[in-house]
Amino acid sequence: MRLAHSPEGLLAVRPSVSALRVLVVDSRPLHAVAAAILQSTGNALSVVGAEAETFCAKEGAFDIIFLAVSSSTLEALVLAAHLRGIERQKLHPRHAAVIACTVSNAQYLDCLLPGSALSGALNLPWTPGAVHACLDRWRGVKLLPALVERTRN
Repeated sequence: MRLAHSPEGLLAVRPSVSALRVLVVDSRPLHAVAAAILQSTGNALSVVGAEAETFCAKEGAFDIIFLAVSSSTLEALVLAAHLRGIERQKLHPRHAAVIACTVSNAQYLDCLLPGSALSGALNLPWTPGAVHACLDRWRGVKLLPALVERTRN
């Protein structure tokens, strides 16, 4: 499994229960933005799509899952449905917000279908402000660091 950080770090330091945990599927740029916002690579993990189901079944405690939709919207919808199935099989199921992160308006609209396993969608550009707003919308009672605007000289 390819993580954005070492597996030893994942095992050595468990995030606080009150901290927001995010899984990013198939997007290094989106992972970098989420990790910077959360101020922790331990709370923002990254996997490739083929490993997402296995990782969620094993690790399973995520509040928000960002699914990058690069080419096939249908693949993202199917993966989201599989992740919901994994949630239902848990003894104490958690309902993570599954957000499709799209690269075109057509994909964005496709991901807003009622009845899909997706909680919402986020279209490009995936700016820190847009990602922070999405995290804030779906965080529940979990803590989220304030977005610090950096001024450019």
